[in-house]
Amino acid sequence: MEQQPVRHNGVIESFELEDPTWPVITPKAKGKVRSALDGNLYELRGVEAMQMNRPLPLVGLRISFHLYRVDGKTIVGDIQPESVSDS
Repeated sequence: MEQQPVRHNGVIESFELEDPTWPVITPKAKGKVRSALDGNLYELRGVEAMQMNRPLPLVGLRISFHLYRVDGKTIVGDIQPESVSDS
């Protein structure tokens, strides 16, 4: 797995559960994240989303992340929710 050194910010645009009748994030869940840096959509795997330990829904959540190359695909990893001020 090759990591790109630039940390991106973006928004989770879609997220599909492995089984829509079971509202739990599993490794086979998947989604798409739009990078604010370059406007591209990148793949979000369920295994990465599980590590955030956040409740559903994830769509619309602002995150920061690194990009990784795995088997010729660019995927999102090292995900961290962006903190939002409670003011």
